[in-house]
Amino acid sequence: MTFLGITISTRSKPHHIRAHFSNHYVQGSLLEVKILEKLKNNDFYMSYLGEIIGVNRLRSEGKIMIRVANKDSLKPLQLDEVLVTAQKLLRFKEPLNPGEFNFKEYARRKGLFYQLTLDNGEFFVAKDEQMGIRSKALMLREQMLRSLVKQDFSPEEFMIIEALLLGRKNDLAKEITEKYKNAGAMHILAISGLHIGILLMILNIILKPIEKIKHGKKAKLFLLLLFLWFFALLSGLSPSVVRSVLMFSILSIGIVTGRSSNLNHYLFVSLFLTLLIEPLFIFDLGFQLSYVALISIIGIGPIIKNLWTPKHKLLRYFWALFVVSLAAQLGILPLSLYYFHHFSGAFMLSSLIVIPILGLVLGGGYMMIFLDQINYLPKMYVGIYSYLIESMNRVIDLIGNIEILIYSGIYFNLFLVILCYILIYYIVKFIKLRSIEQLIKLCFCCMVIFSFLLFEYKMGQSKSNFMVFNKYKESLFFKRSGNDLTIYASPENGTVHFEKKIEDYSTQHLNLTLNHAEGIKHFYKFQNKHIMVIDHESIKTDFGFEPDILVLIKSPKINLNRLLMKIHPSVIIADGSNYQTYKSLWKKSAKAAGVIFHDTSKDGAFILSEES
Repeated sequence: MTFLGITISTRSKPHHIRAHFSNHYVQGSLLEVKILEKLKNNDFYMSYLGEIIGVNRLRSEGKIMIRVANKDSLKPLQLDEVLVTAQKLLRFKEPLNPGEFNFKEYARRKGLFYQLTLDNGEFFVAKDEQMGIRSKALMLREQMLRSLVKQDFSPEEFMIIEALLLGRKNDLAKEITEKYKNAGAMHILAISGLHIGILLMILNIILKPIEKIKHGKKAKLFLLLLFLWFFALLSGLSPSVVRSVLMFSILSIGIVTGRSSNLNHYLFVSLFLTLLIEPLFIFDLGFQLSYVALISIIGIGPIIKNLWTPKHKLLRYFWALFVVSLAAQLGILPLSLYYFHHFSGAFMLSSLIVIPILGLVLGGGYMMIFLDQINYLPKMYVGIYSYLIESMNRVIDLIGNIEILIYSGIYFNLFLVILCYILIYYIVKFIKLRSIEQLIKLCFCCMVIFSFLLFEYKMGQSKSNFMVFNKYKESLFFKRSGNDLTIYASPENGTVHFEKKIEDYSTQHLNLTLNHAEGIKHFYKFQNKHIMVIDHESIKTDFGFEPDILVLIKSPKINLNRLLMKIHPSVIIADGSNYQTYKSLWKKSAKAAGVIFHDTSKDGAFILSEES
C-alpha cells in the first residue's frame, strides 16, 4: 500500500508526465488553453482555472490559473472555450511580507505552478467542439443559477442559495463569510458530508416506494448513486463533495448488500479511493477538515455520548446533535487554529439552532430548483423560502455578534498541530483503558506541549527586528524588541490600512503584543545600525553620522547620484509607496555606486535582524 501511494504521487508530478506542457514550453510558444472553471473575481481580474491542451500545436496537458483584465471591453469567458495566445507563462510569486498567505505554496499543493495574465488584444477565443461531462454539468449549474436570479431574492439570500445548494462560493461576499465564521457555522456554507447525508436521507424517503417492486432495492440504489454523482458534478467535483459522495455511495451499497455495520470501513475505503484518484487532495483544506471531523465523530463521539443518557426523546435528539457537533469541533480545532488562527465558541449555538432546520432548507431549496426548471415555481413558494433563508441569516448574525465567544489572532504552528492530535489520541486512550501506563503517556505529552510553548516564548524574547514592509502606495515599518512590537505608519493613515498585515505577522509569533503605533520618523537606530528615511527632497542630510541604511518612501525628488557622493550606505531600500520609474533610476544609481538596492515590491520586505 505504501509503495502504491509513493508510485501514484510520484507519477502525478509534472516532470514525470511526458505530455505536461512544462516539459516542452519555452517563452514565446503558442498556447492553446481550455477554460475548465470560473474562479472568484476581484476588481482588477476575472479568474479562471484552465488546462493547456496544446503548445505550438503539440498535444499537451497541465492546469494553470488564468487572469483576464476585468474591463467592460472584455466579455467573461465561458466553460470549454479555448484561448490561443503567445503571452508568457509566469510562476507564482512568494509572499512579499512575513506572515502573509503563501499563495504559491497553496497553488503547488493543487498541482498549479503557472499563471497566465491577459489583456485586450493578447489572445483570441476559439470554441472547442468537444465538451466534457463535467463542463456540461457546470454549464447546467450556471443555467439554473441564471434562472433563479430572476426570482425576488436579495443579493445576500442568492449568495447563500448558490453556495448552500449548488456549491458555488465564488460570489460570496466577505461580510457573509465573516458572519458565518464568527458564528462557527462556515461548514454550513461548504457542501460536505452533512449536506450529502441530509440529501441522501431526503432521496431515500422519496424513493422508498420503489422497494416494493421486483428488484426494487437495486433500482433504488442505482437511482441514489445516479443522483448523488450528478450532484457532485453540479458542485464542480470539489474534494469535500467527492469525498462525501464517495463515502455515502459506499455506505448505500453496504446497506443494500447487508454490510452496513462498520462506519470505519466505509470511511477509510472512501479515503483510499479518493487519494488513489487524486493524491493532491490530501493537501486540500476541506478534504482534511472533512475526514478529521468524521474520524472524530466516530472515535470521540461515543465517549461523549456515554456521559449522559436522556430519557426524553426530544432531549435525546438534541443531545445526539450536541455530541456530533462537539466531537467534530474537537477534532478539527487544531487544524482550524493552524489555518485560520481563529476560533468561535458559538459553534454549539449555531449547530443546535441552524442544523435542525438545514434539512428543510436543503429539501425546500432543491424542490424550488426543480419547480423553477419546469417553469412552475409559485411566487408564494419563493417568498416562503426567501423568508427561511433570511431568518437563518438573522440567527447567524445574532450568534456571530456574541464577541465574548470569538477568539482571533491565535498563535498555532504545524508542530503544535501534531502535538495536539497526539494529545487527543492519548486522552481518548486513557478514557477507554483508564490505566497507569496511558496516564503516564498523557502526562508526558502534556509536558512536551508545555515545554515547546515555553521554548517558543523564550525564543521570542530574544529576537529583535527592524522591518520595512511592502504595501502598494503606502509605507509601513515594524520594530520588534522581544515580544513588543512597535508600528510606524504614515500619520494620515495610522494603522487602519495595515490591520491585516499586523494580524498576519502577529499570529506567526507567540505572545507578541502591539506596544504602540507611531508616525514614520526620519531617523532610527537599531542595534548598531543607523537608518535614515527620506520622504521629500528638502530633508537635510547633514546629520553628523554616516547612515548604514537609506530608506526612500513617497517618491522624493532627489538626485541620488549626488546624495551618494555625500553618504555611503550599505543598503538602499525603496518601498511600495514609490513610483516604479523612480525606483528604476535609483537602482541604476545604486549599482553605479556599488550599493545594494532592495525594492520591496520585487524583493519582498526588508528585514534587519540581530539577536539581542
